[in-house]
Amino acid sequence: MEKFSDWRDKGTGISPFMPIPPANSSVPVKYVLGPIWALLKIVPSVFLFLLSSLCWPVGFLFRPVLRLLLLVLFNVSEIEFLADGVKKSNTKQIDSRRPDKGQLVFVNFSSPLDCLVLYLVSKSNNCSFLTADSRGNLRKLNGLLETFSFALAQPQLTYQSAAPVDLFKLKNSVVFVLAEGTTTNNRSVLAFPPIDLATVYSAYRNTFEFKAISIKVLPPSLVTTPIPRSTVSYLYSHLSHLKWDVNFRLKSFDLGDLKPATIREKLSNYGSLKLTGPDLDVAKKLSFISAYNKTSRRL
Repeated sequence: MEKFSDWRDKGTGISPFMPIPPANSSVPVKYVLGPIWALLKIVPSVFLFLLSSLCWPVGFLFRPVLRLLLLVLFNVSEIEFLADGVKKSNTKQIDSRRPDKGQLVFVNFSSPLDCLVLYLVSKSNNCSFLTADSRGNLRKLNGLLETFSFALAQPQLTYQSAAPVDLFKLKNSVVFVLAEGTTTNNRSVLAFPPIDLATVYSAYRNTFEFKAISIKVLPPSLVTTPIPRSTVSYLYSHLSHLKWDVNFRLKSFDLGDLKPATIREKLSNYGSLKLTGPDLDVAKKLSFISAYNKTSRRL
């Protein structure tokens, strides 16, 4: 939309904060079949959520229940994990590249489901998620539920009350870094906030193995949350969706250094996601949300 051109990347033309509209549904599907389907899915979804809460402390029980919850509630039919330079048929070597404890893994971030999928593809049951504010301060998110909620919430410029993250205390977990600091519509990789990656590399290169995982999700119109949404709205959009057609494609890359340009290049997965310029950051996203909401209220 021309009115939002100020939030479009000058190099690629991509607007990373613009929600992707879903395919047009017929009136019977939207107002009759969708609500009926949502009602049918509520009971098994609630049951699986409660069961997953009970199984949470036991990883080998929690994983299959979580996978079934992703299928039934969130329509996730496929999760593909690949490793750069490894043939798709070489499953043994691909499995050896899955995220594990003692790894610091940078990921692009576009939806509440990303953290659940990352947990499922990991070897370790102990996963930590970090994000960064506009000043580059790292903050630890408290588990899957807070990371899920973070993807639905309005971004913040600073986390003044957050205690500094001691990465050494997380050495026995796989640490996922949401380095963009906020969600996008999964068409690009934002420039990172000024995280002191040089210090992280020098201080922790003997503690962690550094990786990057590029995440691509289809259809982005259903799954991604580039602007804030309520939990109820997000859940209903999945409950009323008639197809099991959500696919996650992840690819792992080794990192020889922690230069932002190198990490972003890996996250782009050879151009599958475009790299935006430095002017599209968390502050710019907040101004986009304000303009978008004002426009939506007038419609």
